[in-house]
Amino acid sequence: MKSSFKYPILLILIFLIFIGNIVYWQSQNKAYFDYDSLRHYLITRHVFDEYKEGLAGFFSRVEQHLDRHPLGLYLFTSFFYFIIPPTQANTAIMSNFVFLLFLLFSVYQLGRLIKDEMTGFLACVMLLLYPIISNQAKIYMLDLPLTAMVALNIYLLIKTEYLRNKKYVVLFIVSYLAGMLVKPNFMCFTIGPLLYVTLISIKKSKVDIRFLSIAGLTFLYAVITTVFFTKNRLMGSSKHLLDFLKGSFVIVTWTPDNLRYAPFFINKIRGMLWYVWGFINWQGSLLFFIFFIRGLCSYLKSDNRYKKIVIAWILSSYMILAWFLYAIDFDMEVTGARYSMPLLTGLAILTSYGLTSIKKNALRRISIALVLIAGLLQNLFLSYPLLKKPLELKINFKQDKYHILPSYINIFSTRPLIISGSSWLSQPQDKSMLYKEIEDVFFYIDKFYKDKKIRVLLLSDNADWWHLKYLSHENRKDMEFICDYPRSIMTMLNKDQLSRFIEQMDFIIDIKNSFSEPYVSRLQRLLKKLFAANKDKFELIRESGHYRIFKNRRLGFPSVFLQLYYNCIA
Repeated sequence: MKSSFKYPILLILIFLIFIGNIVYWQSQNKAYFDYDSLRHYLITRHVFDEYKEGLAGFFSRVEQHLDRHPLGLYLFTSFFYFIIPPTQANTAIMSNFVFLLFLLFSVYQLGRLIKDEMTGFLACVMLLLYPIISNQAKIYMLDLPLTAMVALNIYLLIKTEYLRNKKYVVLFIVSYLAGMLVKPNFMCFTIGPLLYVTLISIKKSKVDIRFLSIAGLTFLYAVITTVFFTKNRLMGSSKHLLDFLKGSFVIVTWTPDNLRYAPFFINKIRGMLWYVWGFINWQGSLLFFIFFIRGLCSYLKSDNRYKKIVIAWILSSYMILAWFLYAIDFDMEVTGARYSMPLLTGLAILTSYGLTSIKKNALRRISIALVLIAGLLQNLFLSYPLLKKPLELKINFKQDKYHILPSYINIFSTRPLIISGSSWLSQPQDKSMLYKEIEDVFFYIDKFYKDKKIRVLLLSDNADWWHLKYLSHENRKDMEFICDYPRSIMTMLNKDQLSRFIEQMDFIIDIKNSFSEPYVSRLQRLLKKLFAANKDKFELIRESGHYRIFKNRRLGFPSVFLQLYYNCIA
């Protein structure tokens, strides 16, 4: 087998095994999507419904279903529904299959440019072994497609040869717009190397200034129109933009109370350390991180012609994340881990560079084997209940005054990760009784008022109950379940507005188990307090060990027989 074909063929085989494992996992999985993955999935279903309504006025109809993200990925995914049934498993598999191909192609090519084919191949395999990549490949989220588009864009940027190759400049612009259509965070990972390449190109005058000006203006116009057209709710909200900028210079993120009054730079240092901890604890492992440091040192000493672009990419992305997006309190393993996923491509490439740069053959082979075996075992233990009791080994740290450092490092853990939207088989996933109870609640409420929109507020952020949203769409009912209310009502600034919001609800479900994030808990307490103040406007119509259902008195009563029937089965 020729050297030029050996690694691509091996990589295709490994990729097919990876996808086969995901397909098998999905066939065994008993849990539904929740949190962001459920919201994204339901938007694709809404977009598909709008396709069937016709293209006239399509974009204006779709706009009502968008919340915070552009339309691009939803449009792309919903096309598959013309070929395959729009199930949750099919959605995750088909979308991630395509973007994983983009990701592996880009990483392999970047490895070849930086060193050789072996480096690109090993980087791809390591990337598939990162726990968070395996995690996100099982669900439908925006972060894996975002990671793929960032890697592709960086590869095309390097191939422009400092903006001199016009063909690759055009491809770069197209890929940039495609990345922006996936998620606006795309800009955080690409603006640093783009600015560096542009400034160097102008400084050395090795580029056609007229072409660069036209391309630059086209690029700027396209980015602006893309963002505004696809996400006018986000960009049209001056408050959101001001809050984002304000959050860069004051402490407004999900920090513990004792950190709210800590010195400003203490918080910034904490943000930077937390993102480093993500590379060790939730995205990879301590072993992977040690080999990355070794690879980084080797690469910095090298004379690779693309070194400054690669370092600008990794360093600028990390600094932007740590400074602007450090919502890293108790949910670092939820949001922080996936927010910095696009950085993992750079980490995998430099780790691979370090491993393939080891001069002694025996030591190089042992190191590569150690990383691959450890990564494979970790992913198996995280995906499947192979052990009755999870293995976990920790190094504990004494917390400092401001909790700057995380409390421990997982050296090797089979404890399942909790990353937004995921469901692991190694957790107890036989929730048939709970889902049966949720379905019972759904049909109980639906029987009250036929062919009339019903608005229901859940006084909890428990992800399992988000299944009510799925049932509403699946049964074609005009029922709005407000589950992610911290985002839904974040624009309501005072108690009067929140009180009016509660009064407008047709039903309120008070769920006893709730979410644990500090800012959600505070909002929950406030909402429950306001609901208690308005309780005379509602009546308790059903109660179980897990929930209570209240109905707005202005809606009247259901039939006597219906009330008696549901009281009996309750």
